[in-house]
Formats: sequence, structure tokens, C-alpha cells
Amino acid sequence: MLKKLTQFEMLANLNNMKHKSHISPIIWMISISTLVLFICSSIRHELFHSTAFDLGILIKQFI
Repeated sequence: MLKKLTQFEMLANLNNMKHKSHISPIIWMISISTLVLFICSSIRHELFHSTAFDLGILIKQFI
């Protein structure tokens, strides 16, 4: 049977839920590393003025 919670217990539960992150550390690491790699690749393409044509030629050489 379900226990009826007092107002204090409900507030305590809400407080605990606010402080707990429901996202696992693995997801955080993947997200941050994806963001860093995307930023670095964007900077690289800006510095070397790469285009899709350049990238296509490079891929074609290895096939």
C-alpha cells in the first residue's frame, strides 16, 4: 500500500531530486568531447579554407 507523505517529506524529496543529475557521467563525457571536436574541426576548416570539394578529392585518393 502507498504511504501518504507529509508536506515536509514531499519538499525533501523535491529538494533531493533537484540536486541529483539524471544524466550519467558517460553521456557528459561523450557530449563534451563531441562539442570540443566539432569546434576544433570548424576552426581547422576555417584556417585552411577547406571545402566539400577538397574533402571529396582526399577521400577519392584513398579509395
